[in-house]
Amino acid sequence: MVVLGIDIGGSGMKGALVNSITGEMITERYRIPTPKSRKPKEMAAVVKEIVTHFNHKGPVGCGFPTVIRHGVCKSQGNLHKKWLNLNVRELFSEATGLPVTVINDADAAGYATMNYGIGKGKEGLV
Repeated sequence: MVVLGIDIGGSGMKGALVNSITGEMITERYRIPTPKSRKPKEMAAVVKEIVTHFNHKGPVGCGFPTVIRHGVCKSQGNLHKKWLNLNVRELFSEATGLPVTVINDADAAGYATMNYGIGKGKEGLV
């Protein structure tokens, strides 16, 4: 299955199409600077722009730079205060018209390491 992976970063928001079975990137990444305001609506517009760039019509997975529980931002981190307790999953899904999964970016990296990287097939501490 092809998924659009998006990484929300402090200076840039990056996306690429990914093979969810192998974890391999199918396209080159596309980067747009993170809006200076770091407000939800402006950042959701960039997510939509990334989706539009790839003409993607399927699921989107998004790594987010703060604590996420069930799609909801539980700490504003270095983002605007309007993020606190906002349902990021719903915001990005509404902006794109697509199903979006949002998790903490470090959790996404750990998942990738254990499922596609050096931790694949291993148990315990890696």
